[in-house]
Amino acid sequence: MVMKIIKGYKFRMYPNFKQIELINKTFGCTRLIYNTMLDKKLKNNKLTCYDLIKEIPSMYKEYEFLKEVDSISLRCAVFDLDNGFKKYYRKEADKPKFKKKGKKSSYRTNYIKSEYKGHVYENIKIDLEKREITLPK
Repeated sequence: MVMKIIKGYKFRMYPNFKQIELINKTFGCTRLIYNTMLDKKLKNNKLTCYDLIKEIPSMYKEYEFLKEVDSISLRCAVFDLDNGFKKYYRKEADKPKFKKKGKKSSYRTNYIKSEYKGHVYENIKIDLEKREITLPK
């Protein structure tokens, strides 16, 4: 029997002012994507998660500031919305609600690692010796 071990880490961060500004922009952009896609999903219940993700590039034209933040976190907001609807349909939770500014701000991103021509590319880097975490954007 093969067991897969999944590790989780918690870090306390001390961002500088420029990083705090980018984190707050990411909070706002993921909230905008979540609320916009929730509105579209409520109007047309047949839209799937992937249909909604396909609409994000068209939003870049309308909202230029979306290009400043991590695109993976924007997609994760749509996946979180989809998970909310799945829980609602299974009667495990209430219907997803619109997110408000300042209540509980958070966003999620995914770790992506790939190898191309012998070079390893990662979007999140953790250096425990230097005590640094590098996040996308």
